[in-house]
Amino acid sequence: MKKKDSKVLVIHDRSAFRGELANQVKELGYEVDSVKNVHLGLKKIFSGEFCFIISALYMEEMSGFDLLKVLKLDDEYRFIPVVIVMNMQKKKDVARCIQMGADWVFPEDDGTSLLKACIRSGLKRKSLYDQREKYYKNVESRKKRSDSLIAQMIPIGIALFSEKIFDRLLENILLESMNFCNADAGTLYLRTEDDRLEFNILRTNSLNIFLGGVSGSKTSYESIPMLEEKSGHPNFRNVVSYVANTGKTCNIQDAYDEDGFDFLGTRAFDKKNNYRSKSFLTVPLKNIEDKVIGVLQLINAMDPETGKVTDFSEEQKKVIEVLGKLAATALQLYIREKKLNEKIMELQVVIDKKSRDKKVKQITDTDYFQSLQEKLKAIRSTG
Repeated sequence: MKKKDSKVLVIHDRSAFRGELANQVKELGYEVDSVKNVHLGLKKIFSGEFCFIISALYMEEMSGFDLLKVLKLDDEYRFIPVVIVMNMQKKKDVARCIQMGADWVFPEDDGTSLLKACIRSGLKRKSLYDQREKYYKNVESRKKRSDSLIAQMIPIGIALFSEKIFDRLLENILLESMNFCNADAGTLYLRTEDDRLEFNILRTNSLNIFLGGVSGSKTSYESIPMLEEKSGHPNFRNVVSYVANTGKTCNIQDAYDEDGFDFLGTRAFDKKNNYRSKSFLTVPLKNIEDKVIGVLQLINAMDPETGKVTDFSEEQKKVIEVLGKLAATALQLYIREKKLNEKIMELQVVIDKKSRDKKVKQITDTDYFQSLQEKLKAIRSTG
C-alpha cells in the first residue's frame, strides 16, 4: 500500500497532543487528519478515507472503548488497524482494549519509533485484507454472473431446440443474442453449398429495419463469397468471410478505425440511413463436426444506463460464442431432420408406386381380366 493512499486519522480530545501525534505521522510520510472526539472520528471513518486509526482511550462522551466496539463489530471497518494511546499503568484497561480488538496499545509519551512500526505493520495487514476481500468479491461476482448466465442460457437452449419453424429458429438465434448484449443491430448469415454467406436475417432496432425471418420481407443484399473469385484463396477482406474461413471470433471496437477489413458496404449503409456502425462482434456458428455453417454478427452494443454505443465485453464475447454453438447445433439438427423427412417422403412415394404396380399386376393376371382382353381384341377385329 502506497503512503499517498494510506490516510491516518488521529482522535484525541487534547489539541496539543492531537497536533503532536499528527505531526509525527506527517514526518513519517503519511497523509493525516485529526478530530477532537470519537463522534467526529466515526463520521470521518465511515467516509471510507482512512486506513489507520490512532485514538486516545479516555475522552468525554465516547471513549476509545466505544470506538473499538463500533469498529470491530462492523464487517466493513473491523479490519482497520487501531492504536490506542493511554496510561499504561491501568493494566485492566490495557487488557480490555486488547480483548476488544485494539491492534496496539502504547503510552502517550512514547516516541515515533514504535508509532512508525505500528503504522507500517498495520497498513501491511490492512493491504493484505483488502486484497483478500477484493479476491472474494471477485469470486462471488463471477459466481453470480455464472449462475445468471446458466439461468438465461437454459431457457434459450430449450427454445432453440424446440422450435419447428426454420425462419423463426433463425430469428430467435439473432434476437436472443442481440438481447443479451443489448445490441442495436445484428445480422445472421448462412453458408451455402457453393461457399457463400447469404444475408438471412437483418435487424436494426433504432432504424426499424426488420428483414428476413418471420417478417416476410426478404433481404436484397448480395451474398459474400468465402473464396476469392480469381485465385480461389480464402476471402479475408470482409470480416464475416474472415470469421467463416478461420472459425475465429472477431471483436472490433470501431469499424471506421479498423484497417484490416473492408467496411465500404457498412459505410454506404450508414450514409444512406444516417447511421453510425461502430462496435462489431462477429461469431462463427460451428456445428457438431466443428464446421462453420453460418456467421452471427452483432453491431453497436448499447450502454443500458447512458444509451450510448460501447464495446462488446470479453464476457459477452464468450457467452455469444456458447450461444453460437447451441444455435449451430439446433440448425444442424433441424436441417438433418428436414432432410430425413424428405427422404422418408421419397421412400414413401417409391413404396406407393411399387404397391400400385403390384396391385395392377394382380388384376391383369386374373382369368377374368384375360377374358376381357380377348373379348376386346375380338371386338376390334370385327370392327
